[in-house]
Amino acid sequence: MLKKQKWTYSMPRFITREELITLIEKNFVLKAGEYFNRTKMDATNYYVKAYDMHKLFEIKDKL
Repeated sequence: MLKKQKWTYSMPRFITREELITLIEKNFVLKAGEYFNRTKMDATNYYVKAYDMHKLFEIKDKL
C-alpha cells in the first residue's frame, strides 16, 4: 500500500544559523500555552515569518 502512494515533500524556505541565533537573542519565541492565531502552542518554538526566510534556490549560496 505504501509503495503505491506518490510521496512528495516541500522545503520552500530556510534561515541561517546566524539568523536563528538572532531570533533567540531577540526572544522571538512562542511559548507553550500561548496562542498563534487560533492555535494553542503545545511546545515552545522559535518564530519567524515565512516571507522573512530565504528561498530554497538561495541555499547553495549559504552553504
